Amino acid sequence: MEWQPYRLVEGRKLRRGFTTGAAATAATKAALELLSRQFVSSKVDISLPTQQEYTVSIPIDSCFYNKDGSVTAFVIKDGGDDPDVTNGIKIGATVKYVSFLNHTDTTLDESNQAIHINGGTGIGIVTKQGLKVRVGEHAINPVPRQMIKNVAKTYAQRGKTINITIFVPEGEKIAHKTLNPALGIIGGISILGTTGIVEPMSEEAYKESLVPQLDMVQALGYDTVFLTPGRRGQLTLNSFGIPLEQTVQMSNFVGYMLKECQIRKFKKVILFGTQGKLIKLAGGIFHTHHRVADARIEILISEAALNEVPIDLLFQLRNEVTIEASVKLLQEHGYHVVLQKLCEKAAMKAADYIQNEIEIGVVFLDIDGKIVAKSNSVDQWW
Repeated sequence: MEWQPYRLVEGRKLRRGFTTGAAATAATKAALELLSRQFVSSKVDISLPTQQEYTVSIPIDSCFYNKDGSVTAFVIKDGGDDPDVTNGIKIGATVKYVSFLNHTDTTLDESNQAIHINGGTGIGIVTKQGLKVRVGEHAINPVPRQMIKNVAKTYAQRGKTINITIFVPEGEKIAHKTLNPALGIIGGISILGTTGIVEPMSEEAYKESLVPQLDMVQALGYDTVFLTPGRRGQLTLNSFGIPLEQTVQMSNFVGYMLKECQIRKFKKVILFGTQGKLIKLAGGIFHTHHRVADARIEILISEAALNEVPIDLLFQLRNEVTIEASVKLLQEHGYHVVLQKLCEKAAMKAADYIQNEIEIGVVFLDIDGKIVAKSNSVDQWW
């Protein structure tokens, strides 16, 4: 079945893209075509690892022989209308046939053929446990690795190993813009993708990319995890004495990450972030992007009214430009109790969200990274 390059999103026709895994697979196929059949392809068709049998045609940027008799091909990564930091980079594959006698790291498949897949320049190396790739190996995930192997089997020659090296010339340069440093993957990007497809304007891929952080925390033996919106929160936690390895970026996906913590049976979760983000939890909002819901000031004023803040001060709170200014105004008038109550409510709502299966703590920060309020449970654990 032919892959459909477009999808409708909110009435708009948007273009799908392909993953780094699909790009690496296409580059491998093009290089093997030239190596084994002396045929240079302008594009190649690869099968996608979806429930239905889809094929996608991927353009080849270049394909050429090297002095040692190997062949290299490049594909330009195309994220469609949902580009990320890897969009537009070159992903390369170098392939070569090697006699079994000259290769010491060979795994035979069921056809008594051998395929060896390795990472090269710009592919990160895994340094921490808990990921789908073992420590010390290049970060080429299992599904892309199987896609590459499936393509290579077609070109197998009895008595020879196919050596395949996947590399990304700009991988090390752009890796710091990804979650790889937080995951302990050093020196480059990862080759990823469970379907081969990048869906335009989809949050799913980003959400899924956050989850391996939880697996790493669990693999290190922690039963308490600190969830924070981003890297800044992790560094702030570290300044308070919490190991970076125990902290996880959750972005705006509080509810999603709480569910993933529930699946992994963590005992305790501390939600740690700015009041502007986490105050939404007190109103039962678990996707904190402003486009989804932005009732921060309404939640604040409601709690202030319940705590007998004078009406004139309530109007002042409403008229402030930012939530930070409103919080500061409350503090100046001695109503810190409002923030404390909101912290407690946020913790209670979060616990309710996952059926009270995990103990939840919440910490509010101001924009300078100072603690404004924290739920009572936090003092017991930290």
